[in-house]
Amino acid sequence: MSSEAGPAGNDPMPSRPKRSVDADTDAESPPGAGRITRRRVAAQNRKEDEYEKMLSMTKEELIKVIERLKQKDAACAAPVSQLTFPAMRTDNGSTVPTPAFDKDAASTRIIDDIEGRTGYASLIKNLNFDYREYVERVLTKILNGDKTALVCGGHTQSQKTGFKVVLYLIAVHLDIDIGTIVVTKGVAESQNLAAKMKKLLDGRPAAELIISQTATSYGVKAPAMVDILDKGGCIVSAHLGHQTKKDLEAVRAATSKFFDDNKHRYFFLIFDEADDYERSPEGPMITKLEAAQHDLWEHGKPLIVSAVTATMLPLFTNERYESVKGSDLFVTAANDYFGVLETKPFRTLDGKMVCIPTGATTVKTNFLCPELWAFYEQASKNPKALLLDVISPRVWAAGNNRTRALLIQKRFPNVCFIVITGSEIMVLRPGDATFSSSQRLRDTEISDVLTKIDTENKGAPIFVLGYSKMERSMSYRSDQRLPTHMTVDIGKRLSFERLIQTLGRCTGRFVPPGHRVSVLTNGLDYDAAKAYIRFQMKLISLMVTSPTKTAGAIITEHTFADEESFWAFNTRPVAQQRAKRSSFFKIKREAFDYAADHREGFRVAFDDVNGKNHLWLSELFDTFLQFPETELSLATLVKNVKERLSDDDQCSPALLKKTLAVLTKKQLIVKMKGGGDTWMWNDVDVREQ
Repeated sequence: MSSEAGPAGNDPMPSRPKRSVDADTDAESPPGAGRITRRRVAAQNRKEDEYEKMLSMTKEELIKVIERLKQKDAACAAPVSQLTFPAMRTDNGSTVPTPAFDKDAASTRIIDDIEGRTGYASLIKNLNFDYREYVERVLTKILNGDKTALVCGGHTQSQKTGFKVVLYLIAVHLDIDIGTIVVTKGVAESQNLAAKMKKLLDGRPAAELIISQTATSYGVKAPAMVDILDKGGCIVSAHLGHQTKKDLEAVRAATSKFFDDNKHRYFFLIFDEADDYERSPEGPMITKLEAAQHDLWEHGKPLIVSAVTATMLPLFTNERYESVKGSDLFVTAANDYFGVLETKPFRTLDGKMVCIPTGATTVKTNFLCPELWAFYEQASKNPKALLLDVISPRVWAAGNNRTRALLIQKRFPNVCFIVITGSEIMVLRPGDATFSSSQRLRDTEISDVLTKIDTENKGAPIFVLGYSKMERSMSYRSDQRLPTHMTVDIGKRLSFERLIQTLGRCTGRFVPPGHRVSVLTNGLDYDAAKAYIRFQMKLISLMVTSPTKTAGAIITEHTFADEESFWAFNTRPVAQQRAKRSSFFKIKREAFDYAADHREGFRVAFDDVNGKNHLWLSELFDTFLQFPETELSLATLVKNVKERLSDDDQCSPALLKKTLAVLTKKQLIVKMKGGGDTWMWNDVDVREQ
């Protein structure tokens, strides 16, 4: 600072006039001067406010601030992974200090707000879980310094946003200043989630403190983010590496805002769609996103970490969440819910079930096939139809969804089409040759688009075509329309979770009695999806009844029923293909990983015995594959099946014999000729016959 600075003699310096901008400013800017935008003017005015504040300080105050700024600059120059907060260090050098607050008083304030006893509308109708127990458990975890993540989930589209809203309200009502950071999938999804949270809060002051952090430049959004955290507000950001880094930088800036080493900016951290983030291979190499999230978790030191998702298995099989027990688990209730298990496979008029054959949808056919044409024809005859189509991954290349919509329109001109890409929503109305409107996805609610079509094109079936944006977070329904048809054929190397989440777009709460959703997809995928959901529901129920056990311990100990053994149907991975997974799930999968040649045979046999209990298909397949060249008697099979069952399960020889008859009929095994009942594995691939 120059010798003319005011603090040296405490003489006030003349104030600089603040810059302003009007509509004509940009046009009158000389060449090379750069655009003088409102943002630049606002940034310049903030700098001048800081300048005026520094001029009013005494010399001693200014020296102290300069020293603090030097320390802050040094900290900002350090790698994120090396950052520590002095106030966070305890005697044993571990975690953030536990804040002090009145638990009973805080609980009363939170419950009163949720139940509408503080002058605001009740949230209860939108909460599909035990919110009282949830509040109690969160407050207890904070006071006990328990850093184990709280896993919240349930079915797809079962109003899990309530978990995030209640956790945010807990932060608002505590006696300490706590901000909330929510990381969710994608930029458009982050804006959509912020809007949902504001809507649920229904005019409360807390709704005004929710912002969606989507700017690409940290400098533009930084002051707003720091201010929101300082006021105990909520930042919703996309799961991108650079944006997650900005979240941590905002925590650091809020922590050092008052240049007080004894004050840390406490915050809650919520990972929405948490199973979608872990992508790195086993070993030291990690993605930028995973590194940024690790730093936000480990070095931001949140008071509570909550992971929210409808597909929990990747969390339970990931090393970060291995310590999660049943007591750390919360799920939405199943009341008033229409899920994948309630959907029906597509059938022709004569009752024949139809599936998309493997490899039938390719770019050469514009991702169309005879089965799809029959499905479209059925939906086009229903004036209230809402068909969701997740087939083509192409955006601009051949076979993209715009091209497909125009081709389908030629056969079914009465249909209105909505095409969703990564950033746009386009509408093709009946009778139009081109798409009539295009809107940015981040600025639009799907329900608003559906409502507008119902207003302007009454009685027109609606087909929605998309891919990645029809997988998570976004809801495809309105007050007038619910999904009636869905067709899915995603890449075979994509995970089970992406399959479940995609099929979940046709599910939801408050579905009228008798509502029906017809699904057309690959037969193996459809069976696997239902088995996955049954497996997860069973695992959750076992964790709830055994609150001290982890998911890993339960999966290792428990024998799951055939209708829950989703890994037997196809070879899709659990979690992202490169995700880190702990060893127990790999071991479990290898134990039931049948030879690929017989997967189709297993599915066909499963179809015949579905709905019956204890048919021991898994155990029988294990036994036959272990002794492929040996004739096995009924007594031997009963003995081997019992060895593979838990102590509580019983094996009935009579019922087992009926199952053997089914497998024999399907030519998976051969009944040997002779006096006794003996069977042998059939080495012939039944699909080639």
